[in-house]
Amino acid sequence: MTPKSANKVDPTDGRKPGDWQSRYPSQAWLQIVAELIYLLLILTATSVVLLSIGHQISITEGDIVQLCEWETSTVFLKWIAVALAGLVGGTTYDLKWLYHSVGRNTWNRDRLLWRIVVPLISSVVSVFFAFLVQAGFVNLTGAKPFGWYAALGLGFLFGYFSDNVIAYLYRTSSRLFGATEPSIGNDETSTM
Repeated sequence: MTPKSANKVDPTDGRKPGDWQSRYPSQAWLQIVAELIYLLLILTATSVVLLSIGHQISITEGDIVQLCEWETSTVFLKWIAVALAGLVGGTTYDLKWLYHSVGRNTWNRDRLLWRIVVPLISSVVSVFFAFLVQAGFVNLTGAKPFGWYAALGLGFLFGYFSDNVIAYLYRTSSRLFGATEPSIGNDETSTM
């Protein structure tokens, strides 16, 4: 039987008191900070756009709204909101992964591409998984149309957990259509 303390994360990261020096050289910190700025810009810009869309929808629920000099329906804006909420979810996940990997000394340059594309993949996964929910293929809402707040919440969750959503869809498609042998480096069920 394992003692309870063995399951806890070491808050000192294995360092002795007073050991404050970074394990990363300046060159690595430049990339870490650049990644942080990239993710914070995505988070800020997406949040501003979501607030703008939310303001338009709350004023004119169910009507045609004027946004950015063009008319569109609130249904279309709801799907845009799902995509943007997925982008926020994926970016939040990416930010969490960034600070954990830096703090736990597991950050490395070779995952740069992964960290750049996670928010974008999360956005796409959110929209198409929400389509499946809305169509009743995945029963989360009982195939009832979901409103503005549910769209935001579902989009964020689908984006944050997009690696898990992709793995779920992979397992489901394998059961429905038969399993295929993934080639090396092409395993959709694995996460970084």
